[in-house]
Amino acid sequence: MQVYPNIVKSKPPIVSTVLARGSYAYVGILHGHPSTVLKWPAIRDPHTLECFETEKRAFELLSQHQHIVNYLWANETGICLEYCAWGPIRYHYGCHGLPDINGRLLWCHQAISAVAHLHSKGLVHCDISTRNCLLAENLDVKLCDFGATVRAGEFMHGVAELHYGGARRPQDSLACISYDLFCMGGLLYEIIGGKQPFGDLDRFDAMQKYLQEVYPSLDGIDPQYARVIQNCWSGKYNTAEELGNDLPIPDII
Repeated sequence: MQVYPNIVKSKPPIVSTVLARGSYAYVGILHGHPSTVLKWPAIRDPHTLECFETEKRAFELLSQHQHIVNYLWANETGICLEYCAWGPIRYHYGCHGLPDINGRLLWCHQAISAVAHLHSKGLVHCDISTRNCLLAENLDVKLCDFGATVRAGEFMHGVAELHYGGARRPQDSLACISYDLFCMGGLLYEIIGGKQPFGDLDRFDAMQKYLQEVYPSLDGIDPQYARVIQNCWSGKYNTAEELGNDLPIPDII
């Protein structure tokens, strides 16, 4: 993960090194605990603080899962999590390239397993993306960033990135599992194909494509995987388990 040493304006004393800043939070390694990080608000506006309270609640509702980032504790300063040194899948493949197809399928199945567990707790992630799939030391997937995660049926206060079709909110902006399953199409597309959906378009143009029900081209993707991605976008799956059962299993499992 890239280090940004100049982002230190709001660094808590317990943090030794600031690693990155996201849309609403900083992440940094704790003093004396190199395997753990603290996530704390970048700014203390109402929306940011709501995202933090939302994320704390999500972790309290979730039990430990091998493909969800480990939650250690939370207090008024921030949220303490395990450190996944390889960073997000998007960053990793941008620097190191993609693994072979078996490795990519393994990442897909691990992400699906995490999302299935989340849904089993009645939660909707609302921001499925390769930037929210971290890689642990052994390169296993760890789903993260639950700042937009709410219970199914609750009002959404965050959406997925527009290149994943995030603007296709459910009716009345009430969170539903189908929203995550649609975005899983973009996740599988990016992991298998090594590029963001509509990556050649700006955010606005990508949003317009999805709103017109025009989806990224699947040319060049093996038909057995392209079919599953298209099924995500077409709403063919009712659960993450159905999606996982339909996706070919890598030889290394």
